[in-house]
Amino acid sequence: MARGSCEALEARILELRQRREELASQLKALGNPDEALLPHCSLDVDLELQLDSLTCLLRASIWALEVVDEQIEVVRDLLPEYVKAATAESIRLCLHNVPLQIVNARFPLRPFPQLSNMQTVKASAQRVAGELQRELSIEEVEARKVGDRQRLLLEAGAASRDIEELLASRVEATAARCAAHDYLKEQQPRAAQMCLQSEKERGCALEELLAGWHAEVWGPEAKELAKDAQMVGKLKSLHGRAASLLHQAWKETVQLAAESLGDGSALGEASQDISRAAERYKELQKNIKSNVDRMAAWLAEAEGGERSGGSYPERAPINTQVSTEEVVAVNLAAGSSAGSADSSLAEMAPAQAGDEGLEDAE
Repeated sequence: MARGSCEALEARILELRQRREELASQLKALGNPDEALLPHCSLDVDLELQLDSLTCLLRASIWALEVVDEQIEVVRDLLPEYVKAATAESIRLCLHNVPLQIVNARFPLRPFPQLSNMQTVKASAQRVAGELQRELSIEEVEARKVGDRQRLLLEAGAASRDIEELLASRVEATAARCAAHDYLKEQQPRAAQMCLQSEKERGCALEELLAGWHAEVWGPEAKELAKDAQMVGKLKSLHGRAASLLHQAWKETVQLAAESLGDGSALGEASQDISRAAERYKELQKNIKSNVDRMAAWLAEAEGGERSGGSYPERAPINTQVSTEEVVAVNLAAGSSAGSADSSLAEMAPAQAGDEGLEDAE
């Protein structure tokens, strides 16, 4: 009986040896470079599994032999005498499969790994390669982000330097303008004095010019002048230009008095003198108008053919003598505005462009 169990065990061991030989042949096949991805530690693990299985099988065989012996004793006690006379071989045939079934149920063999299934290994290798590729892609994205950040920082630094240079240039320009403003502020009193001096000289020049014209038109030589119609026409045209200059001077004087009134400057301190100068320009305009009217009468008589030496009008009752002391006081400057001027005199001739310096000084 025990012999049959041992034979079955020997058959199982033989099967195990055959599987070990297959395992050895598969291990030799691992020398192929295509199978190099299989971990080297798997061979040792498989051998350990085989040894564990063999140990369990031997223990189960011993236990099965003991069980068979116990069953034989029980059968011999219970069966009749003719059964007892039976040979051990017949009993073994009856109980041939019992120990192996018990052994397989109580001590199952551990399955051998399938080393020939290299598709699983290749799939794992592909999966690992995919994971590595994904990690590399993530690293590339992060590297791109880092590059973008560095480029942004460089551009921000360049923009910051440009702004600093612009601010520095503006600071320099502001400092230059402040220095120019201070210089102009220092030169303002001198400019005011020059403005007053220029106004005084202009007033004196106009006074002298009108005094000479008044002597020509109303003096003893007026009869001789009246006979020369061409000269009278030229003199009348010059009176028109002078009237335009007087009107412009009156406007500038009034504006100067209004702007400098109460500002504490040299011009503001002479507001009354500037106002009197403006009134004097109006009187000079009246003198020019009287001269123009007299010369117009001469031209009318010349055109009508009337020539009479005693028919000239008397001297105008207005003040024809020019007082230069009144204009000299203009150098103190500033004052209140005067009344409106005679606009008809301003239209007699175009204005001269020689007083721009005075306007700039204002």
